[in-house]
Amino acid sequence: MLRIPEKNIGLGMPEYHQQGGFTPGTGLSARADDGFVRIAASGDEEKWHAIGQFAGAAGDTARGGLDVYTDFQRTKAQEALTLFQDRIHEALYGEDGIMSRKGEAALEGERQLGIAAQAARDDILQQMKMDAMAQSYFGQAAEKYVFQELAGVQQYAASEFRNYQNEIFQARLEQAKRNSLANWNNPEAFQEHLMTAGIAVRDQGRINAWSAETTRAKANELVSGVYLSAGQAALEHDDIIGAQQFLNSGLMQKADTTMLKNQIKTKRKALAAKAEQDRKKAAEAAQKAAVSSTMTAVLTGVKDFPSLAEQQEAALAM
Repeated sequence: MLRIPEKNIGLGMPEYHQQGGFTPGTGLSARADDGFVRIAASGDEEKWHAIGQFAGAAGDTARGGLDVYTDFQRTKAQEALTLFQDRIHEALYGEDGIMSRKGEAALEGERQLGIAAQAARDDILQQMKMDAMAQSYFGQAAEKYVFQELAGVQQYAASEFRNYQNEIFQARLEQAKRNSLANWNNPEAFQEHLMTAGIAVRDQGRINAWSAETTRAKANELVSGVYLSAGQAALEHDDIIGAQQFLNSGLMQKADTTMLKNQIKTKRKALAAKAEQDRKKAAEAAQKAAVSSTMTAVLTGVKDFPSLAEQQEAALAM
């Protein structure tokens, strides 16, 4: 049987000692035997009133009994919540956890958290066999915990989605630049692909919350770089006029303008030197051709002449 402690201190739950030395504990660590749980589950307030009287709680004995029951149910709920939080933590941060997924896969995080939370809740309720009060405490606490974690999942998903978008827009940007340069000598196609690249920059600015000034600066940097590369492509094909047109566009930044201008000068000198070298080679070839032609003519003119021996023989015959 139970006996009364010497006094009840503050709002804490008094200790109950069963003959034989059984001590359920105090505060939120309290436990009750099976009979206690059966009484609690019955919801019969009169039985709790009787237990309160039997326990000798001071003042409102019925409330004293109900406090023990409530404390026990809250403790069961805390035990269930601990198991629940472990399951959610594993779903979030364990192997292939929600918070480790990248790019498009991260966008499923919110739905996956909901699935994991429902499965964990169902398993724990089946495992622990809690009554209505403990289930209510557990359900409220579990829901609050999930919503707390949900904010982090949503933030992580938003960050990963932004990274995913940046990868897509950067790939489109690079492709548009390549297509633009491939059409350096086709003005219409060149401008069309360059415009596509500019749209990609604008989209990057939107998802990364760039200021208008930053977006404009990056777009200008893009155009200047593409015009520089296009001018260099023209120079690779010895097209100084084409390169000069890109230089004179007024769309290149100072450093790129200086670079292309110097490269045009270098190319012009190289082409001039090559032209001079080709001229000399052509002159030498022409001179050699003229000498060869003269020799051929001379040899052709004398080919029917009698040889010296023939001339001597003819003189002796006279």
